[in-house]
This record gives sequence, C-alpha cells and structure tokens, in this order.
Amino acid sequence: MQPDSASASLQRSRRCGIVLLIINLILFSIVVLVLQQAGGFFYDGMTIYTEALYAFYAVTAAAVRLVRYRKSADSNVLCANVVCLFAGLISLLALEIAMFARFGGGLSDGSNTQMLLATAAGICAVYVLACIRLIRGRAFLGKR
Repeated sequence: MQPDSASASLQRSRRCGIVLLIINLILFSIVVLVLQQAGGFFYDGMTIYTEALYAFYAVTAAAVRLVRYRKSADSNVLCANVVCLFAGLISLLALEIAMFARFGGGLSDGSNTQMLLATAAGICAVYVLACIRLIRGRAFLGKR
C-alpha cells in the first residue's frame, strides 16, 4: 500500500468535514422537532441506564482516542476519532432528552427546554469547530 499524498489526505479531510457539517444541520433539525412536539425518547425499565452507560463510555473512549492520536498525521485516524466523538455527544443528547421525558416531567417545562438547547448548542459548536479544522486541513500539511 502506498502512503497517501498530502493533497489526497487534505481532500479526504475536507470531505469528512463537509459531511459532518451536513449531519450537524440534521442534528439541529431533530432538536427543533423534539422541542416543537414537546416529546422525547421513552425507554422502558433499565434501558435508560444502559443508554447512560453507553453514552458515557462512548464520550470517554472517544476523548481518550483523540488525546492518544492527536499528533497523528493520518487523516483517516483523525476523521475516525472525530466521528466517534460526535457519536458519543449525540448519545449524550439523546440521553438528556430521554431523562427529561422519564424523570423531568417532559420537555414542556421551560427550564428543561433551556437546558436541552444549551446542550445542543454546545454540541453544535464543537461540531462546527471540528469541521472547520477538518476542512482547513492544517494538520495534514504540517502548518500546526
């Protein structure tokens, strides 16, 4: 297998960043839809605790991988780590919605809505910052 050239690595990184920006728009639309319907995800019994365990594991494992491979010059590794982090963050958002629906009286309460919006805004901000880094591709051209 031949090593990737810098331009191929940059193109792959840019495509990943653009796809993640599109996913960010979809995530924002889902949050708006959940808030408009004042609904949520309902899990039976112990399923919500299993979801919580998975969400925290996914975020922790992704953060560890990002720190471990932060100096890797391979765009595939960086893109995979960013996608894993986003999957974990979306799991946390889904967990928050489910916990409001199960334990917090739903999303009709104004404070629950504000907390959900704050979490979604934070996740979207992380998405945008990571996508900008992937699209600009500075890490792959040695311009750190």
